Amino acid sequence: AVVERVSGPGPFWAYAVFNDNGTNDGSYVAPSPRVGPAGTAVVPAVVETPSFESEIVLANPGSVAVTARLLWVETLATGKPRRFESVEALPARSQRILPAFVDRLRRRFVPVGGRGGSYSGALFVSFESADGRPAPGYAGARTAAPAGDGGAFGLFTPGSSLAECAHREAWLFGLRQDGAVRTNLALVNAGHDGGDVTLRYEVFDADTGRKAGTSKDLVLGPGAWLQVDRVLLPFSLREGYVRVSRVSGVERFLAYAVVNDGASPGGPGTHDGSFVPMEAAE
Repeated sequence: AVVERVSGPGPFWAYAVFNDNGTNDGSYVAPSPRVGPAGTAVVPAVVETPSFESEIVLANPGSVAVTARLLWVETLATGKPRRFESVEALPARSQRILPAFVDRLRRRFVPVGGRGGSYSGALFVSFESADGRPAPGYAGARTAAPAGDGGAFGLFTPGSSLAECAHREAWLFGLRQDGAVRTNLALVNAGHDGGDVTLRYEVFDADTGRKAGTSKDLVLGPGAWLQVDRVLLPFSLREGYVRVSRVSGVERFLAYAVVNDGASPGGPGTHDGSFVPMEAAE
């Protein structure tokens, strides 16, 4: 959908919600003020585990056909980045939804690993026209877990341009860890073809603003993804916020959080996630 102002001087906002017909769960989709400029889109996480699976959304808003080149840097299975590539053709002004993306790679004989394992990592998508020139495009992912009575619970993670990624620090707010919900923090080295980046996060008490503690330094290789489960739990905080800082390296990075229903994995709750984007300070 393209939403345009046809009269009036003021700004406006638009968004969409994917609603699951089985659970009525909604996945919020933020608007893109513009599609482009041409470059690499960083989709922060594409997942296949026994509980979760991701589908990919690709869109070509342009008037000519493009090729989407996908690089998935899988990090969870072995703890070290593994790089898998794929190509998708997109006609002019078309959109494609690719369900079960990791299994799609597997069925194309990409050596991801068998069903039943746990795989996750960032996806880097670039678009090019027939003459090889960069073209604008859109990429995102919806990751969902099936519900016991049918349907699924999930969240949508939009792709970000490299310019939208953080350079030195980023903040995440609204994080919780209590009897109802838990929060995971995730980090991505957006320099998939660059060098290592070292990140560190600080956790703050939401009530007082007091710094509750600082993580150890976390080294992420090119394109690597890392998740910190229940990030507030070691600091005995029910509510808090986080600042992520780059300690060394020159690559940009992404940070995001997911507030999950249920205090612990496998415990009571739907385990539905709400995506919390970062606020990049610099």
